[in-house]
Amino acid sequence: MKVSQKTRGAQIVAGVSVIALIAFGAVSSAQAASRTVVAGVIAHGATSIGSGSSFIAVDSAHGRAYVTNYLSNTVSVIDTRGAGRAVVAVIPSGATSIGTSPTGVAIDSVHNRAYVSNYTDGTVSVIDTTGNGTSVTAVIAHGPTSIGAGADAIAVDVAHSRAYVTNNVDGTVSVIDTSGAGTAVTAVIPHAANGIGSFPAGVAIDSVHSRAYVTNNLDGTVSVIDTSGAGASVINVIPAGAQSIGRGPWGVAVDESHNRAYVANNVDGTVSVIDTASSGTTVLKVIPNGPASIGYDPTGIAVDPVLNRAYVTNFGFGVSGGASTVSVIDTSGAGTSVTSVIPHVSSGDGAWGVAADPTNGRAYVANHEAGTVSVLQNETSPTITTPAGPLPSGSVGIAYVGVTIAASGTPTPSFSAPATDLPPGLVLSSSGVLSGTPQKAGHFTFTVSADNTVDPAATCRFTIDVAEAPTPTPTPSPPSPIPTGGPAGTSDGHLPRVDG
Repeated sequence: MKVSQKTRGAQIVAGVSVIALIAFGAVSSAQAASRTVVAGVIAHGATSIGSGSSFIAVDSAHGRAYVTNYLSNTVSVIDTRGAGRAVVAVIPSGATSIGTSPTGVAIDSVHNRAYVSNYTDGTVSVIDTTGNGTSVTAVIAHGPTSIGAGADAIAVDVAHSRAYVTNNVDGTVSVIDTSGAGTAVTAVIPHAANGIGSFPAGVAIDSVHSRAYVTNNLDGTVSVIDTSGAGASVINVIPAGAQSIGRGPWGVAVDESHNRAYVANNVDGTVSVIDTASSGTTVLKVIPNGPASIGYDPTGIAVDPVLNRAYVTNFGFGVSGGASTVSVIDTSGAGTSVTSVIPHVSSGDGAWGVAADPTNGRAYVANHEAGTVSVLQNETSPTITTPAGPLPSGSVGIAYVGVTIAASGTPTPSFSAPATDLPPGLVLSSSGVLSGTPQKAGHFTFTVSADNTVDPAATCRFTIDVAEAPTPTPTPSPPSPIPTGGPAGTSDGHLPRVDG
């Protein structure tokens, strides 16, 4: 069942809180520096984020994020475009809408649906993500051959047109056929010694190897489901152990790019890293708890395949010495290095669910106790992309054809150059446009800087040749007029006739 988070502190191992305002990523000489900052917090309110915000799913195709509000019995819809912080709708509760205690949420990008598990009702609401994305088209009922008690996490397997729902109380997993109407439950995977364990919490799909990973919170194990065929066979159970799955596994996410799965062990305060290749059951490493590592009560986890990172929410609220944080793991290389920790003062109270938005370089964190959502933004230092060297030449007294110097980086960099180094008469705007009318001939070398407050700033040297003002072409004199009168003594221009 969903336990009140303020009462869960006794389960948490000791640790140290992290105090920092900005979390920096690893830097190499071959790449720009990056950092993750809290770009904003979406406030709690009747037309915004509801009470007990729990889980989030991003619908990249329609530019939205769906947030389940466990205590308000609603779902908030965020517009992820632009600043990504506008709540455009709140889907209300109701018998044919969102049920009691909405918890898990997952997007079916193929069939344009969002699935929401209603924990107390043991049902699943189905949302049409087309149009305004708020129409609930069906509610999948509770029952022994349908959705079980304590419906919690959901994951969609788009390759096989299925959705998997963990039922905490029953210790089962329901399998939904997402094709057609998208509401038929085709199987319920039972609780068994070699099946689904006690209190199944998280679920994630590995579409590369046709598997689903289910965390069994009370057993400290992970069940591995074969998603091919009928999609309902448990083929392995990864055991508990100091170098395996830790105590209280909850969230799980798959990094298909690097053949790994990450499991948040919320009692131990660690993260287990599984090799999803081969049998898919080898635990490569357990990332430890620590002030610069995994924090108190890690719960949610999400992978951004574009930025090569995994976000881990460390709930930690109300625990002596603990605080909500978000750990950021570098999924490249060995995939086990925690590069930064985003602190409580930014991520809000009770960081719970997290979803990556690779399209916009963001992550959304549901702050369960505060009823808010924090928006994490990836920022990168500038790189000037205009090649160094000569720029188009100019001439004295003739307006220079504007040249724009370009640079990558988030936020957008601002440009500058020493005015004394530029050709007299030319100026460089903060947006990188070089313009003006040259006033002096010569060969000029100058350095352009691009800065967006993410160190290091970028610099690049350019040259411009300015020619002397072109020599004016003389205006030809008009031809002399042809005389219209003859010599003196005549009137017609002919010589006088002589008779003799």
